[in-house]
Amino acid sequence: MSAPTPETTPTLERTSGAFASSPGSPPQKPSRLKALLQKPFQDPDPILLKELRATFRTPGFIRFLYLSTALVGLTVVGGGATMASGNTAPAEAGRNVFQIFFSLLLAVICLVAPGFAATAITSEREAHTYESLILSGMTGTRVVVGKLIAYFASVGLVVVAIAPVVGVAFLFGGISPLAVLVGFLWILMVLAVATAFGIAVSAHVQTTRVAIVITTIIAVPLAMMLTSFMVGFGEAATSTWGISVDGPFWFADAFAQRVDHLDTWALLGFAPLYVFGTPTWFFVASAVAGVVPPSDDRSTALKIWAAVAVALGAITFSLPSYFLGSPSDSGEAAVGGAMAGVTLLYFIGLVLCNEPPLPPATRGKPSMLRRVLAVVGPGAAGTLRFTIALIVLGSFGMAGVAGLAYHLGHPSLYVGTQYDEALIAVAIGQACIASCFAALATMLRLVLRSGASARVLAIATFVAIMLVSLTLTTALDLDAIDRLDRHVHPLLAITPFGPAMCATVIAGIHDATDPRLFEHWSLLGVAAAGYGLMAIAMWLFVEMRAVQARRVVTARRQALEERLSAASRPATVPSSPSESTSTSTSTSTSTSTSTST
Repeated sequence: MSAPTPETTPTLERTSGAFASSPGSPPQKPSRLKALLQKPFQDPDPILLKELRATFRTPGFIRFLYLSTALVGLTVVGGGATMASGNTAPAEAGRNVFQIFFSLLLAVICLVAPGFAATAITSEREAHTYESLILSGMTGTRVVVGKLIAYFASVGLVVVAIAPVVGVAFLFGGISPLAVLVGFLWILMVLAVATAFGIAVSAHVQTTRVAIVITTIIAVPLAMMLTSFMVGFGEAATSTWGISVDGPFWFADAFAQRVDHLDTWALLGFAPLYVFGTPTWFFVASAVAGVVPPSDDRSTALKIWAAVAVALGAITFSLPSYFLGSPSDSGEAAVGGAMAGVTLLYFIGLVLCNEPPLPPATRGKPSMLRRVLAVVGPGAAGTLRFTIALIVLGSFGMAGVAGLAYHLGHPSLYVGTQYDEALIAVAIGQACIASCFAALATMLRLVLRSGASARVLAIATFVAIMLVSLTLTTALDLDAIDRLDRHVHPLLAITPFGPAMCATVIAGIHDATDPRLFEHWSLLGVAAAGYGLMAIAMWLFVEMRAVQARRVVTARRQALEERLSAASRPATVPSSPSESTSTSTSTSTSTSTSTST
């Protein structure tokens, strides 16, 4: 047999690039967009694959899948049969079946999803695989996002399995496919929040049982409060829009009926995305902060979330003011939206207070942008600067956007300046008080060296101020509480809610010569000045503690370097025999002296 010639020898081309490049023409590099789209399919998340395989192989999950589907199906079919046997109109029965189905689906998600996701990180700790997961080279963000998608997909499979049951509502009529689609979109958004909340709790708790108990105790009451709020908001919205829809999922039918209106897309489209998207992002950032080591930067992700949440919150809370038709209702909605938005700033101050005195050590030479942003970077002092700046800008920004929405919604209105004054009062008062609250929580964190204790004590301090002022006010004037819509007692004006009370009274004063206007502006100025001065004092305390901690660390580093340099020096060699003899003589003399002593 003759040896194969080069012409007949087959050429093996390597296309993967695992060993070397192919001998042919070099492969073309794909575009950045194409590479970004292909990356999830070429490099799947190992956390996602591991969790999905473990979940779908669990017999308990399969049993829960068909049991929950059967339970919801039997309840919906039973409710529909009961209404069909009565005098209920078919269209009304269809809408009722629609509400029953989605209410049951919401209950299943709120009961199961948080507790199920609460085992995401704690199960790794209990199985002693958490250290291997951290040392695998994956970032904390990738670990948390992989867990989130896996648990979201697992519970989402339950939603998909139960989804055909809603077809019973179409048998009766009275409901549109668009309403069903909107209902499922809201269910998926609630599922995202519930899953992210469970993972965030799991990242900060050590045992699975405690994580499940915490998530269940918190998630169930919050779900009930959310349902009650949605029902109350639905009654106000449907009366304003002139439509008749009832039930917790009224918005789905209302969206289908008013799909061609801008206010429907704003209030039932953009606002829900903010309401559900912001908590989901926060819980993911919080879970990442709980997963990464303490020596890494934990606050930057939360700062980015806070800045975006405040910017989008200013738009979201001003939407009702723009779309309401009555000038008085629009002005009151503007003031109420500014007050509701400022509560977000208190929460941000509470979240960002848990920072150590000094930032983590940076690896390598920092870039120019990183050196510039170091002023508001990690560490107690830098984070407090960022928090106070965000609180001040957010307070005036939310008030300004609410006032702009009010005037854009009523461009021909030349009155109503009392609402503008009320918005300014809210911005000034809450900026000072929220800054004081953030500075107090940060100062307590440095003193107590515990973030949880600092947060609890800061909340308790503000609650105690409110309760003491309320008790003294009631003891001095029994009718002071009944007159809050017309007059604010000086003791109540200095409380954390004093500026909001003064702003409410200012918004109701239509006469610029009313003496109450000057009185309440004076009370507001005194309260704002007092809280502002306390915020500055506590801010300076935090700055001094940071400087002191930096000096201590520098001194310890210098002492360690001196010890290492002293240990690395060679031993001193005597230069002559006489020096050696004298050294040995002095050593023996000192030894005999110490022995005799």
